Amino acid sequence: MGAGSRRLLELTEVAQLAQTLRQDPRIASLLALDSVAVQCTYFNKSAEMNWGVAVHQDTVVPMHVAANAAGFRNLTYKEGIAHAQPPREVLEAMLAVRVHLDENDATNGPLRVVPGSHRNGIVSDTHCRLVASKTEEEQCLVARGGALLMRPLLLHASSKLTGTKPRRVLHLVYAPRQLAVDARWHYQV
Repeated sequence: MGAGSRRLLELTEVAQLAQTLRQDPRIASLLALDSVAVQCTYFNKSAEMNWGVAVHQDTVVPMHVAANAAGFRNLTYKEGIAHAQPPREVLEAMLAVRVHLDENDATNGPLRVVPGSHRNGIVSDTHCRLVASKTEEEQCLVARGGALLMRPLLLHASSKLTGTKPRRVLHLVYAPRQLAVDARWHYQV
């Protein structure tokens, strides 16, 4: 899988983990009643595969969508699967659960977030950089086996590793099951 993959919900073990996490009362309380896992991305940041990510929002997810579907934008293909940006109200109802397979400390490229920024809706890349330059980011340090919950519209970034410890993360995304009549999730676990 190298540095990562977006197709982990195809693995039985990951699909089972997604179902188990959805039933956790702390997570379930933040989800719509009909929520399903729609994406799981694996990140494997190491000394051999080391990258930084500029401040951004997560706005595209794997789905089947008609080219003229109302409210869906930015159709693209990643790992052979169509991805699109759903309408704002769908993005605002989504929740990401980041399960840390390694201890995440200040040396292995932790997630940095701009607190409260998810309340501003979908913003341009220029606006992301502007807000990040004027707002202090917070590092999210997570123990091995711990989970970090975030809304996909939260402005976030990560740095390259400065140490030798890897940072492996399963990034699961949950969303309401029902979409517009001309769109459906690629995965529904």
